[in-house]
Amino acid sequence: MLDDLEDLLDDLNDTLGTPLHDNIPPRKPGTSVTNSRQPVKPAPAPPRASETATSSRYSSGAGASKSSLDDLLSDLDDIMPGENKNPVKQEAPAARPSYTKQTSNLQNKAIEASEKGARRVKCSSVFLGGSHVKQGCAGLQKLCCNKLRCLQCDLMVVSFDNKKWTPDVDYMFFRNAYPNEYELGRKMRPQANTRAYACQCTWTTQTDLTVLGMHSQFRWVCRGHD
Repeated sequence: MLDDLEDLLDDLNDTLGTPLHDNIPPRKPGTSVTNSRQPVKPAPAPPRASETATSSRYSSGAGASKSSLDDLLSDLDDIMPGENKNPVKQEAPAARPSYTKQTSNLQNKAIEASEKGARRVKCSSVFLGGSHVKQGCAGLQKLCCNKLRCLQCDLMVVSFDNKKWTPDVDYMFFRNAYPNEYELGRKMRPQANTRAYACQCTWTTQTDLTVLGMHSQFRWVCRGHD
């Protein structure tokens, strides 16, 4: 078999003109081709500097002192990941406000009031009139609004049927007397088919149906009907 291999190499040498068998190392006598190729073992990696320093530092055997043991444990703490020795103190979460029963009732009332306000219907046009004109929400039917609110003093408007204001009423009178009906009655006189209106800053006596437009002297608007 070896003779055949050498003949084959010679033929290749003649063809290529390059002696291939010169690169093949000489074979020792008494060995076969199959055993000539041995697996090459990788060279062991050189020890790390830290391991060499640690092993040389603490290789005193059974007679190692207590300080050497402490140094070894210290090095192990530095090498191995551990817990933070100085953990950051976390602040306690802020205490939630305690909701009492009274607070819950106030919230429920506020929700009910907002829902109730959402269902209110406002007048399409705001009308004032005498006592012979019905009061209510003006829509298809012209009614005198009885849910008026003043935008200037931010108070509700009161009205009195078959009453009129005396000519000597003034701002300070309504400032002090509103909304006491008894005090207001001191400046009212009976009059058929009339209606006296007043808030804390404005007043009027109406007989005919009147609409409050954009340019009206009254800052009264409909706050909505239930």
